[in-house]
Amino acid sequence: MEDENKNKSNVFLKKSQIDFLPEYINLYQKCFPNALHLNKSYLTWLYQDNPSGSLVGADAWCGDEVVGQVVAIPGEYILNGKLARGLLAVNVAVHPEFQGRFLFKKLGIKTCEYGAENGYEFVIGVANKVPTPGWVRQMDFQLVQPLEALLGFGNLNINWNSIVSVEQLKHKWSKESLQWRISNPNNPIYVRRSEERLQCYASAKGKMLAVYTELSPCLKVNNIEDTVCRFFSPLRLF
Repeated sequence: MEDENKNKSNVFLKKSQIDFLPEYINLYQKCFPNALHLNKSYLTWLYQDNPSGSLVGADAWCGDEVVGQVVAIPGEYILNGKLARGLLAVNVAVHPEFQGRFLFKKLGIKTCEYGAENGYEFVIGVANKVPTPGWVRQMDFQLVQPLEALLGFGNLNINWNSIVSVEQLKHKWSKESLQWRISNPNNPIYVRRSEERLQCYASAKGKMLAVYTELSPCLKVNNIEDTVCRFFSPLRLF
């Protein structure tokens, strides 16, 4: 038991790399045994195929095993009217036997440092209620607001002019980045152009319920092919 505890104390941090994908999958299986979507196909798409760049993150290693990770993916954004490179935090995992050691905080801070070293100006995330306090209290992230989710019918009827006048941050989509985003191997996005905007649908619960959003008509993206979208219910998750 003493040797085992001694070994567990020998944890070190290093940059995330796509070459360690098998080790990441092993970690995710131990942390989230029911998260079957965290497979090789999906993670290769998420971490490697992104045209804005490959994953940026920090891993905690103990011997030859990854026991913790905070990882983000790059993107191009418009921040306060100017083009900026940013990171979106996507996966956080700490092995059950290594929790309670402030690895989440250490890994999160190190991820931000790695991002800054590579010219990224900020890190954002959409966290659930469990890690949100850690991001805010331990790493001094700004809590912008909870993500709203609504059920309804029809379109969003967005007043795009009013949004443009007050927006501070938005994703800058290119043809390549949008084509990549809609090609999620686990949950592809169905796209339809209507009234010079893109209507985007993905599965929230099989074919019974779609999650729906719209992209601004100001988006200058051409040659995105319309895809067939068939959901059984007209009810949508916004």
